[in-house]
Amino acid sequence: MTSYEFGEFLNWSYVPITANANFCRTLGTLGEYRGGGELGLKHYEYWVRDRQMIEKAERCGRRLTKPEICDTVIRDACVLGIGFRRERFRNSSFIPSVAFRNYRRFRDEFAYYWKYEAPRGRKLSMITLHLAPKLIPNGAPLREIISDSKRFLSARLGRKDVKEFMERNSVELEYSRSESVVRYREEAVLPHLHLQISSPRRRHGAHGFAELMKSVMPDVHDRLRAKYPDVFTEEPAGRAYVHQSYVRDLNALTIYTAKPFEINPAAMSDSFFRWFFDEHQRAKVFQRFGGFREWFSAHNKSGNRVEKIGDDYRLIQKVRAKEFGKVIEGAEGEDVEDAEEPRQAEHGQISMCHSERASPQSDRTLSGRRNPRSEPMNVLVGVTTPRPDPAGRMTSFMVIHNDSSNYGINFNEDEPNTCRLHAMQAFCRQVWLRNHCGIQDPDEKDFDVKEYLRPVAERIYARMTHSDPEYRATIVVSREVERVIYELISENRGEEIQKDGTPSPF
Repeated sequence: MTSYEFGEFLNWSYVPITANANFCRTLGTLGEYRGGGELGLKHYEYWVRDRQMIEKAERCGRRLTKPEICDTVIRDACVLGIGFRRERFRNSSFIPSVAFRNYRRFRDEFAYYWKYEAPRGRKLSMITLHLAPKLIPNGAPLREIISDSKRFLSARLGRKDVKEFMERNSVELEYSRSESVVRYREEAVLPHLHLQISSPRRRHGAHGFAELMKSVMPDVHDRLRAKYPDVFTEEPAGRAYVHQSYVRDLNALTIYTAKPFEINPAAMSDSFFRWFFDEHQRAKVFQRFGGFREWFSAHNKSGNRVEKIGDDYRLIQKVRAKEFGKVIEGAEGEDVEDAEEPRQAEHGQISMCHSERASPQSDRTLSGRRNPRSEPMNVLVGVTTPRPDPAGRMTSFMVIHNDSSNYGINFNEDEPNTCRLHAMQAFCRQVWLRNHCGIQDPDEKDFDVKEYLRPVAERIYARMTHSDPEYRATIVVSREVERVIYELISENRGEEIQKDGTPSPF
């Protein structure tokens, strides 16, 4: 099946899929793997953290999951016989994986802005300051205190002397990030703020701005004491905490920006957790300023989106699904793509489109037929952005709803969308072969599943045989892929491996 035929098969005949520059140029190529992903060494650790937070919230009468009737599985775009189940989380940054996803979008936007849109010849600095004069105890109006502290700080930054200093030294605020340090024994928190500022490379405006903050913050804290005398009863301890440091590596900054705040729910009493949860839920973590804010406003109105592809950041143009005259179920938390003619290649920009995020309760399939709730339909939602796997190859996943296969047998051949999934797999294999193996005119029969799985067989096997049965159930493996994995493990270890994971006695 040609790319044009495949596009027509999905009712995308006027949007040939080979025009998806991002997907076709990167799938199968080499990329630097930096951890993470479903086969990452720390994936189980993050999965446990998610579960601990969800279970603690449920015990405290809070809910972080969605009661969905459909299952969600992401399957390797080149081998449908392996996939990973995804639980439907609410959009709460209390869940570490959700927070990382949300923070990553902000990180990518700022990194793109700083690399391609911000004025040249400037350096970044981070200034950390405490928003409150002391720890805020359980039961206090934490959200109001943080809001008032930021409001008082904003008023002080608007003073004439501060504005003159910033103009004279060409200091600009780029963005801020709010966090709270949790003190479990005292059942209290200390909110603080990270201000990201920029200044000319050959000036010392950042250090001077930090000193200015040291003179501003005591006034902010005094006003908080006056407004909340029952919370802040102690006398001022002296100069407010303000720390300034230069950002010498943009990658280090983006790693920190995307890092979720860490709390240990097991170490918190139920009342402390409920208070902390309610005061922080839906709180605004990031705030943009100056040129970054102006750029983002225009970028957001344009309908574009920034994605990190390999080691670079690309500007992607989204086109809503309704413009293609089809209904697609949305996959919350995934980067879903369709294809479109590339329009720009300027400083790393690539144009393509993303499917509209529709309600997961949609009752129509890609073909427009009604979805009978009695039988799952294996609805193809989209394809994720290619990212490096542990073998250093750019891989993508298909996001599928209502995949109810218990043992991983791929799909019911009678279902209307099965042929679409296999057609997409065939296309992805051809792209992978061309980009990774250099085959000019690839065909699906040239794709070797065993060689494709060989570099990641040990990690797949470790997930299949994990000691935690709940975690082990999150991987979906077909009988054929299971057979290939056991063959590869036997070859690697020099002994035959049984299906229960133990060496064969023969």
